[in-house]
Amino acid sequence: MSIFPDAFRFELNLTAGWTDVTGDVLVGTPQSVKRGIRASGPLDRVAGTGTLTFALRNDAGNSAGLEGYYSPGHSNCVSGFGPGMYGRLIITYEGGEYCKFYGRVPYGGIKVETGKLGMKRVFVEVRDYMEQAAIHELYLPSFTTEKRIDQIAALIVANMPTAPLMTDYQTGTYIFNTVFDTVRAKTKALTEFGKLALSELGYVYVRCERGNGEILTVEGQSTRPGKTSLSAGNIITTGGFLLQENGDDLLQENGDQVILDAILSITGEFDNSQIAAETASGDQVYNVVKLLTYPRRFDSSVAVLWTLQRAMKVEAGETVKITGRYRDPDGDAQVSGIDMVTPVATTDYLFNSEDDGSGTNMTASLTVTATYGTNAVEYELTNGAGTDGYVTLLQARGKGVYLYDTVESAAQDDDSIEDYGQRVLSIDMKYQDDPFEIAGVADDILAAYKTPLTAVNTILLCANKSASLMRMFLAFDIGDRIRLTEDVSGLEDEDYFINGVGFDIIKKVIYFTWYLKPAALDFA
Repeated sequence: MSIFPDAFRFELNLTAGWTDVTGDVLVGTPQSVKRGIRASGPLDRVAGTGTLTFALRNDAGNSAGLEGYYSPGHSNCVSGFGPGMYGRLIITYEGGEYCKFYGRVPYGGIKVETGKLGMKRVFVEVRDYMEQAAIHELYLPSFTTEKRIDQIAALIVANMPTAPLMTDYQTGTYIFNTVFDTVRAKTKALTEFGKLALSELGYVYVRCERGNGEILTVEGQSTRPGKTSLSAGNIITTGGFLLQENGDDLLQENGDQVILDAILSITGEFDNSQIAAETASGDQVYNVVKLLTYPRRFDSSVAVLWTLQRAMKVEAGETVKITGRYRDPDGDAQVSGIDMVTPVATTDYLFNSEDDGSGTNMTASLTVTATYGTNAVEYELTNGAGTDGYVTLLQARGKGVYLYDTVESAAQDDDSIEDYGQRVLSIDMKYQDDPFEIAGVADDILAAYKTPLTAVNTILLCANKSASLMRMFLAFDIGDRIRLTEDVSGLEDEDYFINGVGFDIIKKVIYFTWYLKPAALDFA
């Protein structure tokens, strides 16, 4: 069994399709991957943007023999190379392929090293799906009710222009009564994932598995506590050759043997295998826990939630689009809209030849189409008349959903406060509207965090140290449960969940870091 992978393959999806650029990747420059939740605090529940970075040879010694082959806009640049292209890293080991990163190159993700006397390198950064969530502003999401975290995550993804290759939505614990009523102007999908994760006490991240480098994963509060056994990782190994009935090898037309693949299941147990481990004792002690919930009030009748503040000109034959964001008629609360009313001529809009409304009534010539979201309305206004006119009235009517002051559920441990000083943990649970629904959760969190816990936050390992470590590096990923023994800190057979991963490839040697969270701190 080799301690080195059979191959590393860096691929870019160019005009010609997936293209192997490994031959031009500079091995003297580290290739690095970072992704997932690279922390382990109680509020660290959503992954940040994951990245894959590498450098390409851009002088005439590259595979195409062309200087500027990887310079966007250069006459020699390969077709399709530029921002927006997809990239992936595939590692082959013992005949099996493992996609360890998949993503897209953003604007600014290509850095060309210039100068005739320079090294003529191009640095490429590929970012995973969490980057799409970080930049996408939710567009007029529809108000809905009674949904779990897994169902809401699917709605968020449906609002985005691109979907992940695969999804794994674990069933949530809570049914949230209102959905998207806290969305405001410029609310990002990642922000909404964050609200969900804190309200559920779950997790959102991108996971890589053997055949797929992009699985958007959503965990409910009970997902990790339900994993009571160590995770089993699957490795593809060569399992011999296909035989005939008489025991002879079955050969292909070219005379080669037919290789059989076998799946080897392994468990993640690490006994002092790490090069280094970062441990901490008591860095996450909390003896006062506050859970913030947000009761809602619903209108029983239709109210005006938005009004055009001054007359607006629409030229003859012109179509314009405007967006109005709902406001509390009383000005005291955040408001969302439900049961919105289709605009009614003369009641919800007026069109006149004069901006003060004193001219000819042209309302019959104005076509108004409204698209309602939970926090705003988008109007498409078309002037079908042969003359210019002014919209002198435009309003959105519906029933308001109002958020006022929060309700706080709290628990504290006086003995812990006396021993370690006051340490407050506040969890903002935007989707929770009923403090009684989460009764007892503050006590559960307090019980987990009131006493100092010595734990490993990160471990650094060299995958090439043994075939066993290479297999574990390839087989395990974020969300898996592993077991550690570390003699220096006195930890023995302690279980952890992998929260985040990172690794560097330096001349075919893989150094990888796992960011860990003690399994004891994930509770039902």
